[in-house]
Order: sequence, then structure tokens, then C-alpha cells
Amino acid sequence: NNKLTDLGLSKEGFKLVNTIREEGMMVTTWQSPVSLKAINQIKIVFKEMLPVYAEYIGLKGEIIKKIYYSRYSDFKSFRMPLRITEISFEGKTDSTIRLSVFSNVRTNNFPDNNYFNFKIPDDAKISK
Repeated sequence: NNKLTDLGLSKEGFKLVNTIREEGMMVTTWQSPVSLKAINQIKIVFKEMLPVYAEYIGLKGEIIKKIYYSRYSDFKSFRMPLRITEISFEGKTDSTIRLSVFSNVRTNNFPDNNYFNFKIPDDAKISK
């Protein structure tokens, strides 16, 4: 959704509660809305104003999810990480790792020319 400054958290009811600089990066902490029962806070780390890491913290202070964003690519109207690594901690000793890698990204700015080179066949008939 191209909400790089907050990953869309403010629209979901999260409130920015802290911003600090750490080792040349900006770290923001977001408090979850009361209606959200599983997540207490989310921390987002920015490098050169792009999110590179997000950490989801549960109600007891435990980390329940980590997401790493990398290989950003610029398009006409947005930036997008082409590699996203998500680690979900499902128990004390178990986790699930999901890697999403995007390539050959197309937007409505890159239409397929086959749609525009269509020619009505000479022997076509009008049907009613």
C-alpha cells in the first residue's frame, strides 16, 4: 500500500509512542489498539527512511514475529521490497520462516503490447 512511513499501522488504529535513533537507524514503536488481543506493540527499524525490520511483540513482552525487508526497487509511483523474510514464533522452540521474493514486477504502467496490437480478422462476422 506504499505506506513506508508506518506500514499502514496508523490506519489500523496503532499509535506512535516512541521514536529513537540507534546506530544510524530510526526505530519507531507503535502501541496496538485496545481491540487487538494478540499484539501489544510493533517496532519498525528504518534505514535511509525505508523499513528494513519489523518486530511484533505479544501481550507478555515476547517477540511473536520478525519481518525483514530488503532489495528495494523503485517504480514510477512507489518503492517495494523485492525480498521479505518473515519469522513467526509459534511456541518456545518452534518457528515458521517464510521467504517471499518478487521478480518481474509489473504494474499498470507496463501494459502488455499484445493487447494493443490486436487486429480484427478480415473474415470476422458480426453476431447478434
